[in-house]
This record gives sequence, C-alpha cells and structure tokens, in this order.
Amino acid sequence: MTVRIAHPPVPAPAFLSLPVWTLLCVLAGGTAVSQDTVPRRAVPVSPGGTEEAVPRASVAEKPLTSNREEDLFTYANLVYEQNMFEIAGQRFGEYLKEFPSGTNVDAAWFRLGECYLNQRLAGDAESAYLKLVRDHPKSTFVPSAAYRLGTLAYNREDYKIAEPFFALADTRTTRDSIREAALYYRGRSLKQMGKIEAAKECYTKVLDLQGDGKFREVALLSIARLEAEQGEHQAAFDHFTTLGTESKRPEVRGEAIFKAGILADKLGNPEIARKNYDEVMAMRGAEEWKADAQFNLIESAYQAGDHQAVIGAYQQGIVSMPHELRPKLLLMAGNSYRHEGRFATAIDVYLNVERYYPNSIEAGEAGYRKLLCFYSLQNPNLPDFVDRFVATESERNPASEQIDMALLLKAESLFASEVMALAAETYDQMKLERIPESLRASALYKKGWAHAESDGAPSAVAALTDFISRYPEDERIPTALAKRGLSFKTIGDLGGAERDFKRLLEEFPESETRELAYQQMALIKGQQHDYPAMIAAYEGLLEKFPSSAAAPEAWFWIGWGQFELRKFTECIDPLNKSRELDQATFAERATLRIVLAYRSLEDVDNARKEIDAARGGERPIALPDQVYHWLGIRLFERNDYAGADNYLSYASTPDSPADTLPVIWKTLGNARLSEGHYETAVAAFDFYLQSEQPDSSRAKVLNDKAQALLALKEFAKADETVAEGIKIEREGRVNARLCLTWGEIALADKRWKDAVQRLIRPSYVFDDADITPVALAKSALAHEQLGEKAKADEIRVKLRERFPDFKLADAAPKTES
Repeated sequence: MTVRIAHPPVPAPAFLSLPVWTLLCVLAGGTAVSQDTVPRRAVPVSPGGTEEAVPRASVAEKPLTSNREEDLFTYANLVYEQNMFEIAGQRFGEYLKEFPSGTNVDAAWFRLGECYLNQRLAGDAESAYLKLVRDHPKSTFVPSAAYRLGTLAYNREDYKIAEPFFALADTRTTRDSIREAALYYRGRSLKQMGKIEAAKECYTKVLDLQGDGKFREVALLSIARLEAEQGEHQAAFDHFTTLGTESKRPEVRGEAIFKAGILADKLGNPEIARKNYDEVMAMRGAEEWKADAQFNLIESAYQAGDHQAVIGAYQQGIVSMPHELRPKLLLMAGNSYRHEGRFATAIDVYLNVERYYPNSIEAGEAGYRKLLCFYSLQNPNLPDFVDRFVATESERNPASEQIDMALLLKAESLFASEVMALAAETYDQMKLERIPESLRASALYKKGWAHAESDGAPSAVAALTDFISRYPEDERIPTALAKRGLSFKTIGDLGGAERDFKRLLEEFPESETRELAYQQMALIKGQQHDYPAMIAAYEGLLEKFPSSAAAPEAWFWIGWGQFELRKFTECIDPLNKSRELDQATFAERATLRIVLAYRSLEDVDNARKEIDAARGGERPIALPDQVYHWLGIRLFERNDYAGADNYLSYASTPDSPADTLPVIWKTLGNARLSEGHYETAVAAFDFYLQSEQPDSSRAKVLNDKAQALLALKEFAKADETVAEGIKIEREGRVNARLCLTWGEIALADKRWKDAVQRLIRPSYVFDDADITPVALAKSALAHEQLGEKAKADEIRVKLRERFPDFKLADAAPKTES
C-alpha cells in the first residue's frame, strides 16, 4: 500500500536581517519554506551577510561633509538604516543618477534593490540587482545580489533562472553561511528541474560545510527523500535514522523516524519498522505523522501475521488519518480479530466499514469477511446473509469476485449441513472462473457430489466429468469416479458406470473406493444377467475387503448367481454365510434359495431341516406352497405319513379349497388315512372331489374316502361313496378295489350275505395279486359267519394254492395314491 509522505517545515535562516525577512514572509504568504515537497518561497540573505557590507551611517559618528557624492551616499545609508526605505531609495537613485561612475555605485545598486524589495516592488528590485551583477561582476555585493535574484525567481517557480543565480552566489561568496543557503536552494531548484543527481550533490555540499549548519537538517532530509524516491533504501534509511537522532524539531524527527520505519520494512526488518512506528505514535509534536505511523504499524504487523499486535495497535484508538486509509485499517483490524477467533468483535468492525465507507472496495471485502465469521459461528442464517450480501454487492460492484466467493461460502455451508439440493443450486449460480484457482477443484467436486445426492444425476455427471478432466492428479479422483459411476447408473448408462468402476479397479489399487467399485461392477453384471462376471466381482470384493459391510450382500448374490447357473450344491454355502452375517436382511431370501436348492438336489432331509428352522424361528419365514407340496409328497413316498400330513397341511388352504392343488388334497387325505386321522382325511378327500378331475382319479379317491368312512363306522355313507365310485369306474383294477371296499363295509356292518355278493367280482372275476387274495380271505370269513364252513374251507384251500405267500395280515384294507 502506498502511503502519503508529507514534508515538515524547513526552519528559517536566522542570519537574515529582520526588515527584509519580514517583507519576504509577507510576499510568500506565510512560512519561508512550506511543508510540501517543493517550497513555495526561498529565503533571501540580508546585506549584513555580505563580505563587504555597506557602512552604517550615523549622525553621531560622522557629520556630513561638503563632498556631494559622499554626503548623498552617506545620507541614503542613514535613512536606510532607519528602515525609511522609500526615502532611502530616492536618495540612492539620486546618487546613481548624479554619480554613475562613483566609488559606491555597486553598493548603491544593491541597497536600491533592497529598498524596492522592502516596498514590495519586486520587479524594480530585480532590475537593480541585475544591474549590479551585470555591470559590476567583481563587486563584493554580487553574491548577495545573485542570491536575491535566485530567491525572486525561485519564489515565482522559475527554477531555470533561479539555479544559476544560486550557483553564482555559491561560487562567489567566501562565507559558509551564505554558501549553505545558496547551495540548498540551488539543490531545490535542480530537483524541480528533474536534475536529481545534481541536486543531491548540492545537498551533500551543504552537509560538508563548516558553517553554522542552519540548512544541514533540511539538506539531510532532502537527500533522504530523494534516495527513498530512487529506491536507494539502505542509504535513505541511514540518513533518516541519523536525522531522527540529531533533529530537535518533533515534526522533522516524526517524518524521519516514520520514513526510516517504512524503509526498514522494505529492507526486511519489520521489527525495526514497528519500533519506529511505535516511537512516532508516542512522540509529541509529530501529529502530522501519527496517522501514517499507526496505519503502517498495523499494516506491518498484519503482513507479518502478528494479529495480536494489530489488535493492540487498533485498540489504542484511530488517530485522525486520510479518509481513504480508514477502511483499509478497519479491514485489517477486523481480519485480525477473525484470525484470533474473536468473530463477534470482527463482525462489529466489518459492519463499521460497510456503514461508514459503503462505496469503498473494502466494504465489499468486509461484507465477505463478515460472512466468514458467521460461517465459523455456524450461524444457521448464513444462507440468508449471503443472499443479502450478493444483492448489495451486485449493485455496488457487479464485477466483484466477492459475490462468487460469498456464493461459494453459502454452498459450502449447505453442503456441510447436507442440504444437497440447495447446495447444488448455489454451486450452479457461482462462476467458477471468478474464485481462486486453489478453491476451484474442491468447488467443482462438491458441486458434482451435491447434484448426485439430490437426484440430479445428469448434472452430477457433467460436473464430475469436468472435475476429472481438469484435475486428473487430484487425490479425490477415485471418489469422483465412484460418484460419477453411480450417477451413470442412476440415469441408466450402465456402460458409463462400468467404465468408471473398471478404471477404479485398474488404476487405483490402493483406493478404498475399490470396495464400492467391486460391489457396483457386480450389481451391473447382475443386471446384465452375466452371472459369472457378477460372481467374480463379488469374490474380488471379499478377497480385498473381507470385513466389508457389503460382505453379506456379496455372499448372497454369489449364492444367488450360482443358483441361477443351476449350481445348486455350490450356492448353498454362500447363501448360508449371507444370512449368518445379516440375518435381518438375508435370512428370508437366502433360506428360500437354500430350500429350493435342496429341492432341486432332492435332498429331502436337509430341505426338511431348513423348512423347520424357517418356521420355528423368532421371525418365521414364509415359504411358497410348492416347497411344502414337494416335501410332503416325498415324505409320503417314504411312508412318513405324519410328516407328509404336516407339510402338506402347510400347503393347503381349507378356507379356500380351490386355491390348493387337488393333488395336495388327495395326498393329504391318504396320509391322514394312513395315520388313522379319518375325519380330517374325509375332509381332504371331499376338497379334492370338489375339483374337476378325471373319472379314474375321482374313483380312486372315492374308494379312499370310503375306507375312511368305514374306519369311522359310518357304513351308510361309506356304501354311498363306493356306489358313486362304481358308477364311475365299472371295470378294471379301480373297480375291483371299490368292490373289495364295498365287501369290507358289509362285513364290518355284519351283513354277511351282502359281503359274499360284493366280494365275488374281486375274488373270481378280477385277478390281481394284491386285490384277489384279500377278497378271497374276506369272502371265506363271510361264508363262515353264514355257517357255510365247507365253503369257507374250500375258498381258503384255493387261496393257499394260488397265493402261497399271502398272509392273513395282508387282508387289511389297502389305499392307493
């Protein structure tokens, strides 16, 4: 930051005579040397300072003589010494007119010029001095006249005219005090003419003189200023430091010490700089430099990162300083408070910048920094504050980068709060090229992430693609690929998703995102029905990440894939592991496929265990009726009638019989019949008979139902049932079986003759190794009950001859499935 450097006043030379000095001060409008860089007036030298001063006339010392020339000159000097400049001028004029070649002509011209000068007749005075210099170049009054001419030209800013007169005064005078003044103002004239090195040479000669040193201080100050302007920082620092030590004038010391501080900063000595600024702040009489000192003290500490020092200087109170510096100082103070975590105080300082300097560049910066404080305070209203700032800053400075920085801050806040839809919208509003390059990668990455998390998959793909292409070396590339892959998958671009996940697996072997990549590759392959590839991907996941949270899923889909490939033996173990790891998620689905696998393998025992476990757990697992149907049938075939009854009952729907397959009712009835559960057997048979079935099947079931009714001793119903069956099936084995049952009913009801008649067909007409011997045995029993023992014996002989292996126990009623 460029700081205005003001100049202190240059002290007036003390060797000037009072009347002329007073007059020149009036002409100059104030001080002899102003506080600006270029003095408005130069200081003249009095006649008393010349080598050969005109003798002072005094009435008491010497009476007038009869010598006209001498008397006139003496009288002119006398009234001149009495400050009667108008009269003196007239007398010097008379002298020069009457005695143009007189012995005191050079003195008369000089004193005439002085009289004019004291009467504010600068033009006439200049003419008199010029007459002296031109016509009497060897006069001892020439140095003083030349100085006067230089002064008059300097004060009207005619530096080209002033410089040679000051040079003449310098070269002709024999007194250091006069040479010192002439050299100094010659240097000032040369500086105004742009001849810097020549000016510095003049100032240096002032320092080398052995005079009273009246101009030494201002010459040293001028040299230091010029060195600072020319970038000779070390030399300027040394001279300012010397001046700050030697000068007794507070305003000069203030400037010197302050500027030495600035140069110390530039020379890399901030500690010295800040010490100097502190010294100026504490100095009395250096008020002009305190504002600059405070500003630079704060700026130096701020740039050094010493925020505590910034706060300490700020808390001393802001001294009066230029309007343009105040918002800059406040901004640095606010930033230091923010850096130290004093966010509430920082906000107050920033508000002052916005309130009192609303049109400054710093106002926009302060508004943004204020938002940073709200962000650090986790203020829930930050998004609203950002919206207000953006509206205000857009009016004040539409091109301000702070607008986009504020939007970024809002987006980051929403992102951190997982308000992803609004975060994505805000990232979209922000112009990426108007935020620092160091922040762009993160902003673009989070923009894609926010879109992905807020159902904006197409926008997520676009943002993440931009991020991946712009920042290929960024450490977040694996995560970006994973997120883009998921977004591709969301929009149905499985090819794009697969490319991203494949790249993750191939190019980033150490990335944790490979876990997701394996999983998603597997799921994609599953969607594509490429089960071997799906299984391989999940196996890769389990190999690389055995403790993965996705392990239960992986085991399930491996088993599921093997099942779909009809590798029933191979699928059971993975499915079992999936439900062991995650009972809540995979118990039902895994159990179902394990049961179906055992069914496909015809492994009845293991299937039965799985089914019993599924039904008996804390959370019973529903299985399809087909499973119960299959197991019930297989157990029936094993003569496990209780088991068949149990599982077939699970597959039945008594409240809606038509929803159960007829074969289930038929087998269930036979299982119950075999168990001796006759009533429930009749119910099952009746449900079967309600369905449309082939006659032969209906006849068989009617026979089985009749057997159950027979066991219940419901003879009349049993007769009706058999009769219905005989009507359907009049020949063949089923008919023979019906006739046998019909005879058994009569026997049980002790209707012996009916029994004999009903058993004739299965005994003699139909010949069957299973039916005929039973019918013969039953017929013999009926004859015996009728008292026809011979007939009964005859039938038994025939029975033994035809069926020698038949045992009487074989005469028990039989059922057919």
